[in-house]
Amino acid sequence: MKHYDNTSKTEQSAASRHIHLVATPSVTETQKTIEQQIACPVTLIDLTRDPNQNRWLGQELQHTHIHFDNKTPINNLLAIWGCVKGGSHLVISYPQDQSLGRFKSKYLIDYLSIYSEPIENWPSTIDSQYDSQTALYTLLDDSTLNTLAQSINQLVNQETPIIHLIGQRGSGKSTLMGIIIRQLIKQQKSCLLSSPSAASSYNTLQLLPDVSRETFLFITPGKIALYLHQYDVVLIDEAATIARGQLKKITALCAENSNVLMLSTTLEGYEGTGQSHRLNSIKKDNAPVIELSEPKRFSTDDPIYRLSRQLCQPQNKPVNLANGFYCFTQDELAKHQLTESCFSLLRQAHYKTTPNDLARFYDDPACFVVVIREKQIIGAVHAISEMLPTDIASIDIYRGLRRAKNALTHQAIISAYGDDKRISISRAKILRISRIVVDDNFRRAGIAGSMLNQLSEHAKQYDYDLLSTSFSFSQVNYAFWQSQAFLPVRVGVYRNKWNDAYAVLMIKTLKKQWVDKIYKLNHLFCQHVNFYSDYPEALQSSDTKTANQFVITRDTMQSSIDSVIHYHRDIHWLLPELNQYLLQQKDKQNYQLFIKQFNQLVIRKRDIKKARLTIDQLRQKL
Repeated sequence: MKHYDNTSKTEQSAASRHIHLVATPSVTETQKTIEQQIACPVTLIDLTRDPNQNRWLGQELQHTHIHFDNKTPINNLLAIWGCVKGGSHLVISYPQDQSLGRFKSKYLIDYLSIYSEPIENWPSTIDSQYDSQTALYTLLDDSTLNTLAQSINQLVNQETPIIHLIGQRGSGKSTLMGIIIRQLIKQQKSCLLSSPSAASSYNTLQLLPDVSRETFLFITPGKIALYLHQYDVVLIDEAATIARGQLKKITALCAENSNVLMLSTTLEGYEGTGQSHRLNSIKKDNAPVIELSEPKRFSTDDPIYRLSRQLCQPQNKPVNLANGFYCFTQDELAKHQLTESCFSLLRQAHYKTTPNDLARFYDDPACFVVVIREKQIIGAVHAISEMLPTDIASIDIYRGLRRAKNALTHQAIISAYGDDKRISISRAKILRISRIVVDDNFRRAGIAGSMLNQLSEHAKQYDYDLLSTSFSFSQVNYAFWQSQAFLPVRVGVYRNKWNDAYAVLMIKTLKKQWVDKIYKLNHLFCQHVNFYSDYPEALQSSDTKTANQFVITRDTMQSSIDSVIHYHRDIHWLLPELNQYLLQQKDKQNYQLFIKQFNQLVIRKRDIKKARLTIDQLRQKL
């Protein structure tokens, strides 16, 4: 895999941003103060009222006032900070009478206070003639980007099947793609550009105002198959945000049609590490990789840029603990200054670990198991306590009317199967394993199993009933959790967007009275996966104790059908149950009629409206 890097060749970056940190009783009053102080426009973005940061992506903001509170996700702040151009003034305000929690107090208030300038020192006249389009065209003369574009176009001319372009946000990827397309069009090559939205490719499209549709077209990823045969080169921006299954189909179509495919994406950004894209595309493709590792929008010395790097790419620093296994709460982890190092290791294990998770590691109740070897954390587990709130009725979850926070396991099982009295999962006290990872250099040594044993003992000590975990299915992961005495109890009805795999929920019992109940759930799981043909064979061959099979009553079946007809339960959970019920009615006179209509239902299951009508007819006959 060839790797091109612009680190040593980057020209002078833009300036740093001027930071004004303000604790305010009123965001409106602060905005008025700013407007009275200076004579140029300042964009106000109040994330406490409008938390949607996506509408700002693809834009370059100049002077900006951002207001946040203790509920604002750190990812939202990082997203908008990344849009503010170097040299601009950035006011960051927060409610003065509100506690922001340990994470925001440490990383935002304490850190930014060091670099904050009083608003009163803000010059009354500031150059406000900045024009984003003019700035973009200035970048067309950037020798680094032009040199990289020429190198990439040489790869295109050599008909390299796949080319990867990666970099941090603000490093010039979109601009570089615009330069590449302009050069390719001059060489009489036609280009098809695609991204999740036109806003994502705003900077690229700004550089292509006069190209004809015969040589250039922008479309969304879902339409690529319709047009790629008309173009020579297919360029996809923000490729890591596209569903893995869809990206695999596009790659196969490009190979079949002999298109050159360029995949550009942000890695190590606020929206996630891009770990899935790195593992499933970049490493497997064995294709050239062009990396833009220096920002173009602001200076590398910019305090907010450095903070963003620290939050997105924290380091696993040496620790002052002896070798061994440790079990900590989130407060104890922070006290030993292990939170960042633990997060640094755990982020390698999951496809979408973000700074929001680091904030939760600081502020939300959790249990951590860490393994220390030679002053380094080499293994870690993050687990969350789950209890279904008493004010949420199980029937409302079953019908899709309510969702519960910190009760993912309960919610997943009840929404699929209901809260059968023979199981009563709603009463269970569960410790859910959110993340588990072992450093690559220490794997295959039993460390993961030992960490889970430590966690099990901790859970028993605090009177938990069950351990649970969920993950994207793979043969290796599934075999590991089975070896740790976990049973599968639920599988998703749709493939995961990021790695094109089904999510599997597995449970381990910690008390004898729950053993038979979990086997009952395992039977319902087997009933579900054996009904559908597109689940992996390893799941379909799952064993279950036939003695624990359910006899489905008429009332249970009526309630299950009603949950689909009149409420919001997914039809896919109903069909295996309905099939089982009909099989139990073989001695009934009208069984053949049921089967005939049921077969029609299975055929129509992709058409929800027709399926609901068929189910309603069955309900009336029942």
